[in-house]
Amino acid sequence: MALPDLVPPELRLSIVPSDSRWNRENPYPARVRSQRLLTTPTAFKQVMHVEVDLGDSGLQYQCGDTLAIRIDNDPALVDEILAVCGLQADTELAAALQASHEITQVHAGFFKHYATHCDNAALQALVADARALRAYMEHRQIVDVLREFPARLTAEQLRG
Repeated sequence: MALPDLVPPELRLSIVPSDSRWNRENPYPARVRSQRLLTTPTAFKQVMHVEVDLGDSGLQYQCGDTLAIRIDNDPALVDEILAVCGLQADTELAAALQASHEITQVHAGFFKHYATHCDNAALQALVADARALRAYMEHRQIVDVLREFPARLTAEQLRG
């Protein structure tokens, strides 16, 4: 016995046409038209309402579709990180840091990785104390950590 199709045609998942040049590997560079916070500023999880301009992409977004937002990092921040690490001349790394790495939010995994390449007793102690590490991370970015606990890194070490 076949089950009835309970989803009306107008609510079915829209599929990007197979002839579309836009896909996961080649995302459409849409501009954010507006955004507003839907939850309270102090909420544990922030929920945003975001409107994007799909321009002449041929893409049609429908309620329930998934949309990934990828934001390029500030080139000045990329340059600062490279300078602190002594890697200013590495244009390939600069391009990767700008387009495909999270370089603002510091996290415990970054600390543990960085501590293996940084011979600094204070950093080692911080990584060993989870409560102190959480408190330290709260208001810092990766560049702050690199400045406070300097170490010369290779491009591979910085990428992790």
